[in-house]
Amino acid sequence: MEPISIITAAMGLAKVVPGIIGLFRGKDAEEKAAGVVKIARDITGIDDPQGAVDGVIKDPALAAQFKEKMLDHTLAMREADNTQLEIVNATIRAELSSTDKYNSRWRATFGYMVAISWFVTFAGLVTAVIIVVVKSPDKLGEILTALGTMMANTSMLWGVALSVLGVTVHKRSKDKETAAGATSTGSLQNILSMLKR
Repeated sequence: MEPISIITAAMGLAKVVPGIIGLFRGKDAEEKAAGVVKIARDITGIDDPQGAVDGVIKDPALAAQFKEKMLDHTLAMREADNTQLEIVNATIRAELSSTDKYNSRWRATFGYMVAISWFVTFAGLVTAVIIVVVKSPDKLGEILTALGTMMANTSMLWGVALSVLGVTVHKRSKDKETAAGATSTGSLQNILSMLKR
């Protein structure tokens, strides 16, 4: 059976357990739908997915069994999600608590590299333009056109680099505030507190 028809069949079971609709989103929607339909097939003993779904919907006793099995199935899925989140969180905590000098200084390193690259790029451009203009002033129009083209072609690169730099500087500032025990409030909370005064 095609994946779309598995999802369609599984959506029919929302008449029995409305909360399952939220399961059929994301990249693993087909897999989750197949799991739900399998529960219906196991309960009814019918191999055809649509027939199994129809059997669960029509028979109140089977619908009650399906609800019970879905509770167990949902709990198992939540436990799997929690395990995955615990692994991700453990990895993040290990990175944050690392004493590795390179790991703890990557933001500063990135900042210095962007600053050096910015300086070398634009100092080199200015120097090259000055040299060419002094030696061949008649080619000024071509030089400025080429300079504009080069700036347009590298603007996305610089935009990404400077955006990442801005985010890392902001995040580092928040980390320092948190380490110092300061609690930062959002802009909306600051405005509301000023209005209250």
